[in-house]
Amino acid sequence: MTTRNTRPAEEIDLKIPNDVNPFDPNASTEPPKLFKVLIDGKPGLAGIGSLSGYSERILLVFDEPHPEFGEEFMTKYFMFDNNEPGLLLWGHQNRSFKIDLIIEDE
Repeated sequence: MTTRNTRPAEEIDLKIPNDVNPFDPNASTEPPKLFKVLIDGKPGLAGIGSLSGYSERILLVFDEPHPEFGEEFMTKYFMFDNNEPGLLLWGHQNRSFKIDLIIEDE
């Protein structure tokens, strides 16, 4: 069994470094750089940025399809809980995901 080094994700950890928006005339054409995470304990990718839109959003890409959301989940309505590290609150009905950043060996 492989163990992963992780820590609770913070919003700053998931900011997409090569994010693009419609206001950027010199936008990168490369796909957004997402970060390896565990989403409720399951592997996937995550990133926060405008993702070619006009407002900031979070994108979660699941390694294996999620039973409710399929391969991807994205929303503009999110925030990280200041009282519980790694807890991503989203939507308008008090829903959440636990997000842990996978620490890569350098």
